[in-house]
Order: sequence, then C-alpha cells, then structure tokens
Amino acid sequence: MRQLLIISKSAAQETAMNFEYFDPETMESVITTQQTPFPVINYLGTRKFFSVISNTAEGYSFYRDSEHCRLTRYISAGNAAEHNGHYFYINDGESVWSPTVGPCGSPLDRFECRHGFGFTRFTSKKGHIASDVLYFVPVSDPCEIRFLTLTNTDSEPKTIRLFSAVEWSRFDAAEDTAAPETLADAEIELIGSVIFNKTGYSGSRNHYAFCTVNDLADTFDVNRRVFYGPAGNRSCPECTAVGSCFGSTDPGTFPIAAHEFEITLDPGEARSFIFLLGCCENPSDDKWDAPNRLNKICAGELIARYRTSEAVEQALSELIRYWRLLLGLTNVDPIENETEEARTIRISKVWNQYRSIALANIKAAPEAEKS
Repeated sequence: MRQLLIISKSAAQETAMNFEYFDPETMESVITTQQTPFPVINYLGTRKFFSVISNTAEGYSFYRDSEHCRLTRYISAGNAAEHNGHYFYINDGESVWSPTVGPCGSPLDRFECRHGFGFTRFTSKKGHIASDVLYFVPVSDPCEIRFLTLTNTDSEPKTIRLFSAVEWSRFDAAEDTAAPETLADAEIELIGSVIFNKTGYSGSRNHYAFCTVNDLADTFDVNRRVFYGPAGNRSCPECTAVGSCFGSTDPGTFPIAAHEFEITLDPGEARSFIFLLGCCENPSDDKWDAPNRLNKICAGELIARYRTSEAVEQALSELIRYWRLLLGLTNVDPIENETEEARTIRISKVWNQYRSIALANIKAAPEAEKS
C-alpha cells in the first residue's frame, strides 16, 4: 500500500522532487503534478460497495467481493494499456483531453488531485474550460457518485463534447482476462440514459449493475470495441476523436457504459452532471418484471435519490461526518507554539489511520458476507 509522504505544504513547494503533500487544514493528501512515479491510491466505501481510485482516475468498483462481484474491469498486471478506470473525455474542438489526467495524459494548464476521507476530487483547467470532478461512495448506499462540473472561463461561448466511460466487468475478475472466444456475449439492458449490466443474471446470479447520469445523453455506446475503435486506444477512443458515440446496442463479449453530451456554455456558465454507478441484488423469486426484463425497483430508488446537486452535497457531508466521528477528529486546531511541520505530522497520523481502516474494510468485505 502506498504510504503518505509526510511533509508540509511549504516543504512540498520548495522541493521539486516532492509530488505529494499533506494539507493539515483540510486533512487531505494533495497531488499537483500530472506525472508521478507510482499511483497514489484512495479507497472509497464503508460497507458493501467499494471503489479503488488513483490520482489518474484508474481503478475499479466492486460489490461485497472484489473477485466474484467485480463491477468494473481492471487489469492490474501486464500491458499498462489494459489498465482502466472511471474516465471522462472532453473534445473542445481542438483536442481531446481528460480532466483527471488519465487516460488521455494531455498536458493541462492546471491540475490538482485531493484524496480525502472517503472521497477524491480532481480540479483542472485546459484552455478556457475548468473542471471539477468529485468521486465518492455514500455511507449506506451501494453506488459510486461521480459529480462533474464544467465551467467556461472565456468571454465567448464554448461548445464541447463530454464523454464518460466505465468498462463493465463480467462480475468475475477471472473472466475479465479470459480469451473472448471462451465466453458468451454479455447481457445489457437499456432504458433512456441507464445502462444495465445483467451478464449472468439469467442464471444463478441475483445482482446486476447499472450506470447512468442525471440528464438524457445525446448518444451512448455499450460495445467496448465500437467505443475505443479496433485499436482499443483508451487514451483517445475513436468516438471521442470523431465527436460522438455510435449508439451501439450489441455489447459483444466485453461491454462498456459510455455516455456523450454536446454542451454549449455561455461566458462564465457552469454545468453539472451526476454520474451514478450502482449494484442491486434481488431475491431469487423476484428477479424479473417481465420475461428477460430486470426487476429495477432498487436501481430506480437509487437513481431517484441522487438526481440533484443538493442530494450529492448532503451525501458527501454525511460521509465526511462519518469518518470524522470514526477517527475521533474533535480537535485539529494548532497547539500553542506548534510548528507547521509538527502539526502536519500530528494530523497526518489520522490520515494513515484512515487508510488502514478503509483498506481493512475492503479486505473484510467478502469475509463479512460469509459470516
């Protein structure tokens, strides 16, 4: 596990070799460079739903068990091009770039990643488009929220294309690395902007996953090869260069959940999107609404719960309060005559405690289900 580099903000600014520092005011790990020698990881989730995310937005999500209920695909070994995460792409008419660094890796005018207690936030800017992306898992609900805000900082209107993409796992991590010819096609169901992954659900599996956004997407894709193109280029998928998804409805062996929006922003205007990745489990005798049609009551309740910015902000406040109480953060003010470095070291011990608990929760998830 990557451990926090315990240095003060001033020390980080003075030493070019330092790419990460601990902010004692916000109690967050901060990365301000796009290039780091290794990923800096945060662990999101407290109970049944977990996400692993790095400072480049690489990572994956799972429900209860990371091996046997993997929700999004992630190949941790071998070709680095196979690494993936929960990504955004922006086509601004001149270039395609990612507000989270990965996967495009295009130089940004400004970049910052902050790993906090149960959440990760990316703020960036390229040209006249500023971006703020918040990732977190609510305390009690089996879902990951990606809250994206784009702002036009120019004096002229801007029209851009926004793409989001998560690669579905086949729920079993071993199948994600299997040869395609050994696997049956994935099973996908579509309703509006909601993309449901129900691979294996017609058999013994009782859970399914879904990915959606709180607005009607202009286009979408569910086929990974169609979205990325024949070369499978994650850094610049074919559809992002063309400027539109292709509306694929046949998922093939390895499916994807991709949404695309055309956005026009007036000078100073901001627009927000709430992307929701969730997992639901139905009783064996109540799996279907109709032949081959999912019982979506659980998903509908989750989607309705997180449709507004106010609901997202409230869930984030509850999450921060949960961790502060768990970690006993009743007083983080400076002690009399305490140096900045001493205070940073004192408070950063809380961060390391948090990371240990968060990682233990992930490791304990499958064992808790067995007990």
